[in-house]
Amino acid sequence: MAWRDIWHPEKGGADIYIQRVATYLKNRGFSVIYLTAMYNGAKKEEVRDGIKYIRMGNPISIYLLLPLYFIFKLKDSTKLLIENFNAVPFNIPIYFDRNITVIHHLQDEEWRLKYGKFLGKMLHFIFTNMLVRNYKREKYLVTVSPSSRTELIDNGFSSNNISIVYNGINTKVNAKAEKDNSVIKILSHGRMPRTKHIDKAIRLINYTVKKLGIKNIVLKISGRGADEERLKGLVKKYQLENYVKFLGYVSDRERARLFEEAHLHVQFSRKEGWGTTVLEASSKRTPTICFPVQGLRDSVKDSTGYLVRGSLRETWKQAIHDIQSNNQNYVSKQDAGVMWSSQFIWRNQMEHFGEIVRKALVKY
Repeated sequence: MAWRDIWHPEKGGADIYIQRVATYLKNRGFSVIYLTAMYNGAKKEEVRDGIKYIRMGNPISIYLLLPLYFIFKLKDSTKLLIENFNAVPFNIPIYFDRNITVIHHLQDEEWRLKYGKFLGKMLHFIFTNMLVRNYKREKYLVTVSPSSRTELIDNGFSSNNISIVYNGINTKVNAKAEKDNSVIKILSHGRMPRTKHIDKAIRLINYTVKKLGIKNIVLKISGRGADEERLKGLVKKYQLENYVKFLGYVSDRERARLFEEAHLHVQFSRKEGWGTTVLEASSKRTPTICFPVQGLRDSVKDSTGYLVRGSLRETWKQAIHDIQSNNQNYVSKQDAGVMWSSQFIWRNQMEHFGEIVRKALVKY
């Protein structure tokens, strides 16, 4: 049961994660039904690659419709229900007790940016407390990073019930590939909500071009999202049309190529579950610049990227200098990133998830 599937216009890393789980279980002989929301162009019911998808409602009504459908249509025949938690809980433990709950992280900034400081804080309080109250006795909780696990423990969950299964990558790791730095290529990839703070990258490009006088630089932004029009307006305001390019959705092959040619990946979220794009970038010898916040401080190390602990501009200037000179600091981050990312292939992560499923089935 999940908010979105991987064909949803606003899909993100959490949706790719749960799709991997569904595919893994289907390939191991399980009958998998994927309950999720409707969206424009989607079918209410369909079977894709052996998985049955049932869609209904919208991002609000699904929290009533999906549980009701499950209770009246699927409950008696279901051995195990896996919930992909995203901001609002489906409250499954109230009506079914054979569960695994996947929690990437608890939303707080998302609520504040979408609904304002007061209402956002109230919604965060309501839904976080609902989650803790209804799920704290769950025996099988899965999260995706050590810092997300700590967050759950701090909110009252038992450390004994929480397992970490990392997000993985399926891109081919590049052991050695020197990048052409005649043009410095910066990449932002993924969904585009305000919480990703892509505007910071645009402002840094403006600073680089107009204050540092570096003209051989381009920021490529791939993906779609609610913040896209505001970001395009910012580019127009700063007259950066020659330096910032919006690519829209890209194919898996094109995404891999973009990571491969990029010199630096930007990820300015103030909170993540883990940061899959960080590992994809590292696998292509592309360091990431980010803040050392929840999730990202687990997926980015000082040895593999640029963690902003003081001034963002100073860290940015250091990264640009390293790229221009292709110095040892930059090359060592590339090498360490390749070694680091190679540990997180999807096959290994899903085998770990499969072990949790097997334990749950035996227990239940």
